Amino acid sequence: MALFKNSPRQTTASRSLPTLARIWPLLTALVGAGGLLLAVGLLALVLWGDASDGVTRQAHEGGGLLDRSARSEGLVNYTSELNHPTPAPLGAVTVAHPTTAPDQAAPTPTTQDLTLPPKVVPEAILLEGVPIGRQARSLSCELQAASDLAWYYGKPYTWDEIFMLVGYSPEGDPHRGFVGRSLSDRPGNVYPYGYGVYAEPIARALVQIGLPAHVHYNESTAWLRAQVAKGHPVMVWAVGGMRVLEVQEWVTTDGVLVRGVPYEHTYLVIGYDAEQVWVQDPWDGKRRPFTWERFVASWDVLGRMAVVVDPDRAGGASDLRRDIPYNDNE
Repeated sequence: MALFKNSPRQTTASRSLPTLARIWPLLTALVGAGGLLLAVGLLALVLWGDASDGVTRQAHEGGGLLDRSARSEGLVNYTSELNHPTPAPLGAVTVAHPTTAPDQAAPTPTTQDLTLPPKVVPEAILLEGVPIGRQARSLSCELQAASDLAWYYGKPYTWDEIFMLVGYSPEGDPHRGFVGRSLSDRPGNVYPYGYGVYAEPIARALVQIGLPAHVHYNESTAWLRAQVAKGHPVMVWAVGGMRVLEVQEWVTTDGVLVRGVPYEHTYLVIGYDAEQVWVQDPWDGKRRPFTWERFVASWDVLGRMAVVVDPDRAGGASDLRRDIPYNDNE
């Protein structure tokens, strides 16, 4: 028997012999009674059933017959390990497929079927090596912060070189360039007596020196944490001293409505923990912490305006102006 263990033909014939021996008396009786055709039919049925059972067992136990024949015709993808799937490697995406009837198509996987490892943002971080300078003029905070950002990414541009790229807006629109009579105007004024510049001209200046700077509005604190965790200082627009002051409006010489705030000021966010945010303040060139509540309230005043340099993103800057005030999505 061991000699023929792997032979389907011998296995099928061996299983047919006991069955034939059991029904032989019945066949003899049928032939004696003149039922020759009935006996032949019964014999054929028995032999056919044993042969079919042998093929089915071979396909299931051997895992190869159905696989080879059907797959060669491109009809069936058969897996002998259907009930024993190979475990997915650690960290791989797992797609769940509910069991379906043979005549039903398998459902298309959705995003709910995908299990992805979460991105971990540290609970506390403080970036080291971010240059910090003290602004040279009373209204040059944005220029100094942009210069510090440029130096951090290996572009040694001074604040006045950044100013040459930012430009001046005679229309009185800080989304286009610096607004004010002079960089030495007294702080706390708004147009036409003096003000500052917003994110778009700063980002365009950084792009011109080769940095992929991007303008953001209305971002969440989770986004801010994620940027800093990736090693990206974030330039934010708020109010001097992280205060909350009333927003004022004016119309540019070409009819554009602008919203601003007295003592508009910029900072570089360089760290955080559960209770506070760490910023670099170009006013005096120092680092200082603010509570999250105080920081967010002041950042809200100008719609959570921000500029970030992201080396992983192509392009940079934007000519798209965003509306203020902030639309809460924290």
